[in-house]
Amino acid sequence: MRDRSTAFANQCHRQLKPTNTCSRGRINFNAFNDRLDIPLPCRLVEEGFPHYRLLEQRRMHQVLSRFPNREFYKGKLRDGAGTNLPLDARLPGLSKALKTIVAEHGSHSFDESRLYKVEATDADIRLHWVEVKGDRIRHPGTKSLCVREHVQVFFKMILPRLIECFRQMDKRVDEHIMIICAYTYAVSLWVPDGFATAETSH
Repeated sequence: MRDRSTAFANQCHRQLKPTNTCSRGRINFNAFNDRLDIPLPCRLVEEGFPHYRLLEQRRMHQVLSRFPNREFYKGKLRDGAGTNLPLDARLPGLSKALKTIVAEHGSHSFDESRLYKVEATDADIRLHWVEVKGDRIRHPGTKSLCVREHVQVFFKMILPRLIECFRQMDKRVDEHIMIICAYTYAVSLWVPDGFATAETSH
């Protein structure tokens, strides 16, 4: 930019902080270790650089944005164009596939499953979450934390259905499926065939 008097922050200060992977044990070679989780845009703002805060989001559906808008942005966040599209407008057939997955693996009874397939709305599908109980264990080689049950549920119950859905639509799975792992514990998945790293993104 030619105008050096203005800095444009490309990261929201209310998002997750950058992951600091530097050593924090007895040996510490970084004198600024306690500040490495502060994003560069936030550093510039704190230094007094002029800036503009954008209040319109286009990264998620309106149904999903309601919670962060209420809890973190005090209702000031606006939903941009295209954030109200239904699932099938984004990807035809996705709504039915997700309904089937929830009905088969996220319902407590046959009647509940049958009812979900008939009555679940687009909002119900988007807001559905699965609680999987399990214990965090450490990988013997890397010492990274993982929960076996999380991996098993996703790869054995959810992913096969999604693969089948996308194949029927002649779509590539890796272009539409993203695995996000907990920032606090690990960015890796412990799978039966080895240790696979999953890039964290949104």
